[in-house]
Amino acid sequence: MNDKFTIIKDGYSEYKIVLPDKPTKYDFLAATELNAVTAKSTGLKEGFPIIYESELSGGEPFISIGKTRLSQEARNAVAVEDYNYDGFALSVRKGKIMIFSEAAHAVLFGVAEFEEKFYGYKRYAADEERIVKTNLTELNEGFYLCAPTFKGRTIYTANFTCEDNSRFRLYQRVNGMNSPADEIWATQSLWSSLNDMSIPFQILPYDSYADKGWYYLHEKQPENYFSLSEKEKFDFVKENAQLCYSRALSQKDDPDGAFAAFTKNIIGKYIAGETDKKLFMLGMADNNYFCNCPQCRREIAKYSRSGVAMRFTNAVADEVEKWRLKNAPQREIYLVTFAYLAIETAPVYEKDGEYLPLDESVVCRDNVVVRLAPIHADYYHPLSSDKNVTKGNTPSKKIIDSWKNVAGRVAIWDYRMNYGSPIAPYPTAGAVKENLTLYKKLNAIDVFSQGTSRADNIPLLAIDNFVRPRLAWDLSRDYKTEAEDFIDGYYKCAGEEVKKYLGLLYATYERFVKAGGYLHTHDDYVSKEIFSRKDLSEYEELFLKAYKKVRESDISEYEKKKLSDRLDVEYQFPLYALIDLYGNEFEKSELKSRIETFERMKKTERPRKKSAAQDVAGWRKKYGL
Repeated sequence: MNDKFTIIKDGYSEYKIVLPDKPTKYDFLAATELNAVTAKSTGLKEGFPIIYESELSGGEPFISIGKTRLSQEARNAVAVEDYNYDGFALSVRKGKIMIFSEAAHAVLFGVAEFEEKFYGYKRYAADEERIVKTNLTELNEGFYLCAPTFKGRTIYTANFTCEDNSRFRLYQRVNGMNSPADEIWATQSLWSSLNDMSIPFQILPYDSYADKGWYYLHEKQPENYFSLSEKEKFDFVKENAQLCYSRALSQKDDPDGAFAAFTKNIIGKYIAGETDKKLFMLGMADNNYFCNCPQCRREIAKYSRSGVAMRFTNAVADEVEKWRLKNAPQREIYLVTFAYLAIETAPVYEKDGEYLPLDESVVCRDNVVVRLAPIHADYYHPLSSDKNVTKGNTPSKKIIDSWKNVAGRVAIWDYRMNYGSPIAPYPTAGAVKENLTLYKKLNAIDVFSQGTSRADNIPLLAIDNFVRPRLAWDLSRDYKTEAEDFIDGYYKCAGEEVKKYLGLLYATYERFVKAGGYLHTHDDYVSKEIFSRKDLSEYEELFLKAYKKVRESDISEYEKKKLSDRLDVEYQFPLYALIDLYGNEFEKSELKSRIETFERMKKTERPRKKSAAQDVAGWRKKYGL
């Protein structure tokens, strides 16, 4: 068997794209996307003719997309579980090329793989692609089964989730819960519309149930353990309301109680109607509060805070399972709750170095998933490292390990930026692969990596948006190799300076860490303790060289502007730090020029919880400008 064959030569091809006679919208989209990239990458300017399989003549060479009869035999050879939800296969033989999956949407991922493998095509960002032009397209014969490491893969930042990034999300093979629901390019998600935090009052609307006393509002009303019904007294604090789990569970047999309402609503409003979804988020309000009523205090003493939450979740899960067995026995349905903030650590005790459940009632049911979210960890270090200590001085490894004998199924919510000072680069590159490897060992169903919804222009996130999902799909990949590929493709002629800058930046962080420092997610580390003027000046020199290369390059003015804007996102930090930390060491004219440069940049929104305009105004006042 000849292991290589040609499908396009000198602008000519005998091949046709063949779709099922009843194609899905994803089949159509995959075919048109393949043709769009084919036209860009090869001499076949119109792409391949698209026909239905009933129109195919015997002996014609074809590229089959989707569940055609042509691909039936090849599809039968792959077990459903081998796809790991949205994997795909490429069967490549002379005259017979097939791209298929069990999941309808995954043919899009298959086409993306075909383009990268055989055309050398890549998308680095919504507005950047790599096109390798050729008049000869040769393919290696073979069967390629591609399945993701994790079923669910979400990369979250403001710019990653916007509609302009639709194609980019496709090529990164993310399937997260935050994609626009009505978006044509949206890839299928495991998650129901009970997504994101899914605070309980999404299920029990606060305005509808506040007067029943089911929510706890903390110190805002110290004389009341539960919410008041007077609107003027709860409007400003309702987002902080946490469900009283012990009271809800004690009402389990009350048809008018919190438990019955919660169970009825999550089944009736979400589970019953969203038949293609597997994961339904119970969650919690996004704060560190926990009900402190007398009943909860007694329960916490016995089960811990997380145990109280798990007992409630288990009871809901039992009712959901009863409904599933009666109404939809073929479905997979999981309830997801958080290990986060007040309930971050599992309901366990330690014995002989092992974490054991406090009580059998806190062990998660088979249809419960715990989403681990160590928000205050130091993501410079891997979570499995003894060096990774949370801001509250709890080893991150302990948080992870404490859930192993409680939760049979886990999901992950991790973090990839510093929220105390978003303008400062958060150095996670050295820990990403080790963390993903840890998540794989935990058999995590889903990995959600959070950036921010507040701003697009966060330093280092453009690199991470490209690299992290590629590793989440295929852990055999190397972060550094993928990052360097991205830098070359995204920054182009300025790439070498960006690489050198990142090398110096990480060296600075390493000195700080070796001296006993930590890089937690919510610390403001724009400080002289970490960054000397010498460090910042060296960074700046590299960026000035990079800008010069762009100005002097033989590219269009549009491309020059695009590359300069990209450099701005990274350069804004050393410029900001030089002004903020060392502004009094510059001549006033030089300082004024630097501030004006910063003002003109496309900057990160809300650095250090202030707007860029506020920073500029503050500097001018501080330095007498």
